[in-house]
Amino acid sequence: METKNYDFGLEPIRLLIKLLESSEYQKSQKEKEKPINIKKKETPIWEKKYLTISEAMKYTNIGSNNIRRILNHSTCNFVIYFGNRKLIHRQKLEEYLDDMHSL
Repeated sequence: METKNYDFGLEPIRLLIKLLESSEYQKSQKEKEKPINIKKKETPIWEKKYLTISEAMKYTNIGSNNIRRILNHSTCNFVIYFGNRKLIHRQKLEEYLDDMHSL
């Protein structure tokens, strides 16, 4: 059986360059490179068990200085230390604020 050797010269290289420069090829490559946007479902603040200080500020409409002052008080039983972060037990905070007459 005889094999035929074809001499294409530079023609295949030129075709390949034209293909790579074509807008259709570039569009298909950009579509492959698009990042996938996965939206993280966030839990509403009123459904969370523990709140950060900034979440507690939004939830109670109390400033950060007052919240920090309450958390540093010796009778505060609703703060949890997670490493160097303070987390606030939401339900106990609500009970504490219900019993308060002034801050």
